[in-house]
Amino acid sequence: MAITRMAVLFPRRVIMGPWMMRRATCALFSTQEAPMRLGMESLNTSMSEPVRRVLSLDNAARKEVTQARISRAIEAFQERPGDTGSSAVQIAVLTVRIESTREHISQHRKDNSTKRGLDALVTKRRKLLKYMKRTDFDGYRRVINALKLEPLSDKRR
Repeated sequence: MAITRMAVLFPRRVIMGPWMMRRATCALFSTQEAPMRLGMESLNTSMSEPVRRVLSLDNAARKEVTQARISRAIEAFQERPGDTGSSAVQIAVLTVRIESTREHISQHRKDNSTKRGLDALVTKRRKLLKYMKRTDFDGYRRVINALKLEPLSDKRR
């Protein structure tokens, strides 16, 4: 009875609970099955179904999901093995961190320190995009299209 009363009083909160946000973030992965935690992808075929569900990223904490998304972004944008410092990789990692911070702020609207951190992340990404546009325009276009970001306008600082 309390759950139905809460559903009537707070429909958004019940519908958009943290468990649904985690599922939405796991849906961003391009593989058919949900990725596994703790590097267990190689053992995926020999696992039973309950163990596979426990080790799936659907059951992971938000930090673990973000770390997995960051590692996949690094793999997608690195120019050579071990590359974590190129502009494209840094922009991709910042984009993942910005998305996870926006999810956090959508649930915790009054968290002003996180909003300030989000502004810093967006500013850092904008500066990296500006640098990349100036030095490597083709790479800039690839990153913008792959991450579905808005191109920088010429009026910006």
